[in-house]
This record gives sequence, structure tokens and C-alpha cells, in this order.
Amino acid sequence: GNAVKTVVDIEPPYNICVAGGCLRMSTSPTQDVFLNVIAVPDIPVAYGGSKVFIQNVNLSYIDGSIGLNADGRAAKQLNYSAALHTNKFRFQFTHPAGYQFWCAVLMEIYKQ
Repeated sequence: GNAVKTVVDIEPPYNICVAGGCLRMSTSPTQDVFLNVIAVPDIPVAYGGSKVFIQNVNLSYIDGSIGLNADGRAAKQLNYSAALHTNKFRFQFTHPAGYQFWCAVLMEIYKQ
């Protein structure tokens, strides 16, 4: 009820190549919901981490029937490290307190 940010981390326990992904919604949010997608969020930018894939996209302006598509055209390799979390993705949704909406996040990855 008081949350203003929802964070979902995805970290497969193996090496991956990321080719793209998409976000699907049944309907557009009726209030402002911002999406950020960050790769390798546990490592500072100065050391090659915290790569922003999507930054501050307001989902209320995205047509729910279309969603959001990200196609990298070239795979990005991320090697797994349990200590450094070098293939972790963070999906961060910022929204009004208590606001709820449904969406699906799909990633096109290849296991190496």
C-alpha cells in the first residue's frame, strides 16, 4: 500500500547472450508508471557495470496492445559470476503509492 518502487532482479546461474526483450500489458496504466532496466546493477559505472538498457519510460504513454519492444540486433554476452553478479538484470518500476497494474517482461536470451 505504501510502496512507490517495485524492483525485480533476474540472474540466471549460467553465461548468457541477450538478444532482446519485450514488455506486454493488457491495458496501459492509468497513472504514471516509469520503467528502468539496468544490467549488472551491483557494479559501479566506473568499473563497467550499471549499464542502462531502458531509462525512465512512462508506460502510461505506451499503447497496452503494442507494449514495448527492445531488439538489440546483436547479442550482448554476460558471463555468470556468483560473487560479482555480472549477468544480473534489474527491472525497476516507479509508481504512485499503492498503485497496481499487470505486465509481463520477456527476455530473449541464449544460454552459453
